[in-house]
Amino acid sequence: MLHPMLDLNSILFSVTLVSLCMGLMLHVFIRSFQPLMRGARPIAWSSIVLGFGTAALALRGISPDLLPVSIVLGNLGTLLSQGLVHVGLCRLVDRHTRLPYVAGVLGTSYLGAIWYTFAMPSLFARVAILSAGLIVAVGLTIWELYCSMRLRKSLATMGLLVVLSILQTSLILRAVLTWLHRDGYDAYFADSPMQAITLMGVLLSLVLGILLCMMLIGERALVRLRESARREDLLTGLPNRMAADEAVEAALQNGAEQGRPTTVVRIDLDNFRQFNDWYGHDVGDAVLRHVTECIRRVLRRGRLLARWGGKGYIVVMPDSDGEAGAGLARDIVLEISLSPLALGHFDIEIAACAGVASSRRSESTSDAVMLAAEAALDSARRNPDGLAKVREID
Repeated sequence: MLHPMLDLNSILFSVTLVSLCMGLMLHVFIRSFQPLMRGARPIAWSSIVLGFGTAALALRGISPDLLPVSIVLGNLGTLLSQGLVHVGLCRLVDRHTRLPYVAGVLGTSYLGAIWYTFAMPSLFARVAILSAGLIVAVGLTIWELYCSMRLRKSLATMGLLVVLSILQTSLILRAVLTWLHRDGYDAYFADSPMQAITLMGVLLSLVLGILLCMMLIGERALVRLRESARREDLLTGLPNRMAADEAVEAALQNGAEQGRPTTVVRIDLDNFRQFNDWYGHDVGDAVLRHVTECIRRVLRRGRLLARWGGKGYIVVMPDSDGEAGAGLARDIVLEISLSPLALGHFDIEIAACAGVASSRRSESTSDAVMLAAEAALDSARRNPDGLAKVREID
């Protein structure tokens, strides 16, 4: 039978490899799917920090001279990892992080452990204060997770609750054993396998908890992806018609309450069908993406650009009148006409026209404003100079 310390070192090195792999893999997903990965970054860092912490803890089994470094870095990695898990998990389940409390408790535990390692060496006091800090931090995390389950339950959140409960039980058991053998703790720590078993329980629970957090990140990302697919145009990345309707309604309501106008600019590309017929749909898609960038260059903050149908766009302008809308429409049309799309050895000239509708009435609806904008757009199409027309809804 292998010595308990050797077995513990094997577990520590295994936890190191698994934690680092999970953290690095999660970082790759974060870089690829950043908008969907809310709460993932603290979880990824917690996994990497835990890996470095367990690697540091394993140093004490290699050489007694490395014990101080092992204690300093290993305890820091374990405590910091739990703090990051708390932050990431609270973000995942849409709960407020108790960061000041968790940071205060874990920071105090770490400073106390350093004190009882170097200033007043006491193995019993060091283990006790570390266990107490982790118990409080894990308890706060369990509470936030439990509160979130009142509104939304999933297999991953229930699994996390079970794993965190096992982690808390291991910590409490470790603290109880420490207290019961406080008089001869150094000898007990050296001879009893229970210390190694409880420590392994803590570390493995942390790893499993991070793994379940990754599952929860995947669930939340899938929900956000479905939601964005309902409200986002996949080709241009802009809000789609449904999202634009909601934005117009909200702007009209807020504007009516404050007595300010709301203006909508409707933009349409001329002869867009010819791009698809002559050059193919890939070129047509490239034209739409190019026009999107042209319009974005003209917009100021506070303006919402959305795609409206196959070849159309709208810009929602809260707190702006028809004159401001007409000026923006002229700038957009000019920017599009002066920015041909470069394809290989030739450029594609693009033309557009625009219509503007403005209203400050509380009775106005998005349908009414958009009908007025469409009417203004039709007038602009018939106008030889292509200048934007403005319709005021009285």
